Amino acid sequence: MTSILESLLTVLNRREQWIFNLGRLSATERLCSLLCELFERLKRTCHVIENRYVMPLTQYDLADIVGLSAVHVNRVLQMLRAERLIELHGKRLTVLNIDGLRRLAVMPNSQRATA
Repeated sequence: MTSILESLLTVLNRREQWIFNLGRLSATERLCSLLCELFERLKRTCHVIENRYVMPLTQYDLADIVGLSAVHVNRVLQMLRAERLIELHGKRLTVLNIDGLRRLAVMPNSQRATA
């Protein structure tokens, strides 16, 4: 029973954080936060190999999640590529600089470990 409650609290905390993100963060901060969270979750489940993973979401999906247009998501992804923070080839996303991505995501240190 305790583990179920802990799981529910974790889900609620994440949802609360995303509501905050939608209202207060810039487009770049929102998308970087999502990419960092995906990276950390997939890494914990051994789906990240050499900082590379299969991106399970389309740009339209990303746009819906972070409250932007797909065009805006594309622009931010282009900027992240130009800054050499990520590489994106088809569905394969490589995180070249996780610390740089986290800085743009303005993730607090306490959240970085649990994202």
